[in-house]
Amino acid sequence: MPPLPPKRSAAVEKSPRRRSAAATLEDVGREAGVSKMAASLALNGAKTSARISADTRALVLAAAERLRYRPNAAAKGLTQRRMNTIGVVANLLGDEPNLYFLEVFTGVVRGATTAGQSTTVFTLGGWDEAPLSVPTFCDGRIDGLIVLGPILQDDA
Repeated sequence: MPPLPPKRSAAVEKSPRRRSAAATLEDVGREAGVSKMAASLALNGAKTSARISADTRALVLAAAERLRYRPNAAAKGLTQRRMNTIGVVANLLGDEPNLYFLEVFTGVVRGATTAGQSTTVFTLGGWDEAPLSVPTFCDGRIDGLIVLGPILQDDA
């Protein structure tokens, strides 16, 4: 009779499956020997009446570093009601490179970076689709939208 496979621990069997191997706040708390809430307070700076000791904060920070923990930007954006992202929409399709867009976009990216913001580019197949497409870009993933319209020709 073949030997039985080794038993798996209950913790492994009950562990929920995640999409990525990225460390979560719960993982950091477990590694530091504190609750998820205590880990959150230590990492985010307690802005409540709850206090975290310097020793606990040091344990949590060390655990976060060991696990290479990175905050989830989308989750943080939901709690702060702010994504720290500026959207830029333009019609980039065509035969010629859009040098106007590149000049303006470079300035937007520089300004956003200085302000600690990210930049997301949305493209249009043509300006005729803008009335339907632009509202869908403002679905909570950006804080503001810059529309780079077409260069209008002089009628002269």
